[in-house]
Amino acid sequence: MASERGAVDDTRDAQPSLSVVVPSTHLDPGECEAVAALTPQIDACGGEVVFVDGRPDASEPRASDRYRHVVVPCADVFELRAVGVSEARGDVVAILEDHTVPRADWCAEVLRAHREHPEAVVAGAVVNGTAEHAIDRANFYLSHARNLPPLRTTPPDCTPSPANISFKRRALPRDRPPPGWIDYVLVPTLLGSNDLVADDRALVSHDQSLGLRWTIANHFRAGRSVSGLSCARRPEARRQIIDASVRLFPRQLETVLPIMRRREGRRRAWADAPAVIVLAASGAIGCLVGCWFGAGKSARRLV
Repeated sequence: MASERGAVDDTRDAQPSLSVVVPSTHLDPGECEAVAALTPQIDACGGEVVFVDGRPDASEPRASDRYRHVVVPCADVFELRAVGVSEARGDVVAILEDHTVPRADWCAEVLRAHREHPEAVVAGAVVNGTAEHAIDRANFYLSHARNLPPLRTTPPDCTPSPANISFKRRALPRDRPPPGWIDYVLVPTLLGSNDLVADDRALVSHDQSLGLRWTIANHFRAGRSVSGLSCARRPEARRQIIDASVRLFPRQLETVLPIMRRREGRRRAWADAPAVIVLAASGAIGCLVGCWFGAGKSARRLV
């Protein structure tokens, strides 16, 4: 086992077919539904789960044949992703969020997609697992409308969500990348060079219900993290990032509300529109704050 705390376990020499990185700032691995859903699949495909734990009071890392627990106290989710990717040993490296639950055949579908597609990156599909409340529906559509099935093989001109994405080993750096580099440099670059493909047979469910206050705060933090880290990683593109932040609010409404109307029906879409507007505004304000003041502590508080 390799971790920020703990020695390397040399008993497992065979390279896994698939490494699944699951970063979390607040969950114990035993509480993580993503890990529970992966356990039976990982044995079947000869893969591994790398759970990267950023809790300040996380216990000493644990390991088994197919599971590694990497502890990085007080790290934000972007740092945790970077650590997880650097620790992963698989031929294919996939990233999930701690609140996304993979379908029972997800590991097999990810490996199939990489065999069938020569592109370096495969973006999978995401469906909503918490659709009872308006704020949760709005949260899902604003974050994952672009990942709803059916997906075109060639994704739209926007960066796929990190909730369900996987990489061939050749696409990843040998050393640990800087925090945010995977999300805001590597993936957009591969998308721009047509080295990214969408495949909706690799499907996960997005299960997140934070309540009104925390959902609004989370969209602000996400926006501030995105723009703050993007400006830090690509200072030459700061002007374009500010312009994109200004256009974010109307663009999201133009994109999300029609999709909600098709999926949920006109009546529910109109009923949910106030929640969509509030969350879109919160995210856009966060983006503008991040452009001028950086990511601050928002990345650490993001869930």
